[in-house]
Amino acid sequence: IEGHTLRGLGHPEMGHVVVKRQDGDDYAGRCPFHRDCLEGMACGPALEDRFGPAEGWSSDVGDLVVAYLAQGLRSIVYSLAPERIVVGGGVSKLSGFHSRLRASVNAQLAGYPPIPEREEEAFITPPLLEDSGLVGGLILAEMAAR
Repeated sequence: IEGHTLRGLGHPEMGHVVVKRQDGDDYAGRCPFHRDCLEGMACGPALEDRFGPAEGWSSDVGDLVVAYLAQGLRSIVYSLAPERIVVGGGVSKLSGFHSRLRASVNAQLAGYPPIPEREEEAFITPPLLEDSGLVGGLILAEMAAR
């Protein structure tokens, strides 16, 4: 917010927001704390448990992740009202992933709150795709050192 990382009592853990289990999904969940939170149902290791190595993932994997991720992002939009959401990772490289995610989030928001006119820019791929986590960590370290 205004160039600073949001801080509370600890670091934010948005991956642990509650998601409703998809019909027919009997996977126990990967998260050792909550089992079926967003991270437990849709993180990379959870997907590897279900579908094997990422190189073999199909659009069906993307559909499952979109279903869970859209639920989690809905909670985040309601809580933080971000201007932009950056979604990366292996599944986000699947064909049409970002457009399907945007459509699913918008459907779940059901018009509330209104999405800005710049809807296409609201959900973006990390500009540095493979290195975005590392670069972001370095930027945060530099900011903390000032």
